[in-house]
Amino acid sequence: MRRATVFTTVALLILGSAISTPAQEPSFTHKGRVVIPESAIERPEDVGIRAHTPYQIFVPADRVKFGAEPNGYALPEAALVAPLGPPFPGLAFETPASIACLYHLVTPATGCNPNTFKTNPSGGSKAIGIVDAYDYPTAMADLNAFSAQFGLPTVTSTTFKVIFAGGIGGCAGSDPGNDPGWEGEQALDIDWAHAMAPKAKIFLVEAASSFFTDLLVAEDCASKQVAAAGGGEISNSWGGSEFSGETTLDSHFKTSGVVYFASTGDSAGTEWPSVSTNVVAVGGTTTSRINGGTTFGNFAGEAAWENGGGGLSRYEPRPSYQSVLPSATHRLVPDVSSDANHLWLLLVCIRRHQCWVAELGRHRERGRSLCHLEQRRAHHHLYGLCHGVDLCCRLQ
Repeated sequence: MRRATVFTTVALLILGSAISTPAQEPSFTHKGRVVIPESAIERPEDVGIRAHTPYQIFVPADRVKFGAEPNGYALPEAALVAPLGPPFPGLAFETPASIACLYHLVTPATGCNPNTFKTNPSGGSKAIGIVDAYDYPTAMADLNAFSAQFGLPTVTSTTFKVIFAGGIGGCAGSDPGNDPGWEGEQALDIDWAHAMAPKAKIFLVEAASSFFTDLLVAEDCASKQVAAAGGGEISNSWGGSEFSGETTLDSHFKTSGVVYFASTGDSAGTEWPSVSTNVVAVGGTTTSRINGGTTFGNFAGEAAWENGGGGLSRYEPRPSYQSVLPSATHRLVPDVSSDANHLWLLLVCIRRHQCWVAELGRHRERGRSLCHLEQRRAHHHLYGLCHGVDLCCRLQ
């Protein structure tokens, strides 16, 4: 029987990886503890067999002020406590508007301060497929709670659809049951896909399990759905260490009119499927904000994230579109990168709890949505790592 407790009703502060902080910012370690969900743990026997989700959970130490019990993970239902932002006093979590400001998806303002900047993205078209494992039964309700919190359009059964992968045709499976770790991943995926491309239709395709065999059935289903909707992108916020034979599976990421994105992971090294030559590999940067004074929360700068995955693939050949890069025998990743560190956290909503929740590894959502929204100019804003966006534009 699958474990279906612990995180089932939890509001999370979700991080990219182990805590590290630039000199101008204090560590979060004194403000709580980091918990690693089982879905994020890759065991030796999983390599080439099962995927994992690249995120961690930050449980705040000051939970009592939010009306929660001092121990455990769950926060109270939103209806049981008074609204509490965002913004939150003394904090500067990223919001859809602040991230859109940083990426120039909207007309930017000085500092792109999440406490003051409120202009959300308004673009998007066609479709976005999101492939994950297991069922997320409150997906639409949570996404609409997130949307209401930040002034985003409400989704309906027309603009948001959950599909169980499997069965006849690959899109007619049965309910795979819930997994709390993967549920957290799905909440992050759908919230930020909608936040960055609110006019795009979303297909959340749920695999029967986290085995690659089932996830690839879901990938094929998502490809059919997105292609039938006129094209678009597919996001894969999962992966695993590279393995011999991975190249034989790369054909699952090749459909006319569809661009595939995958996370490079939140630890050193390379992962499949992000290394596939048919996939745009999305890595992570770390952004920093001013941590005091009258400009508290203003954008201060960014750099490569030390915990972001990347490097030289062990098995995937060097693709022709990387000919402009330094000489290498195999595929280099990532292609494009965006904010993935946890110092200034992203907000999400899960199981109707207040949307003060935060995460850090959602860079593939933004990379995919940036391509979706800004194909003509995104490469001017993505930290000089634009080859993935150029590839995306060519594939579309």
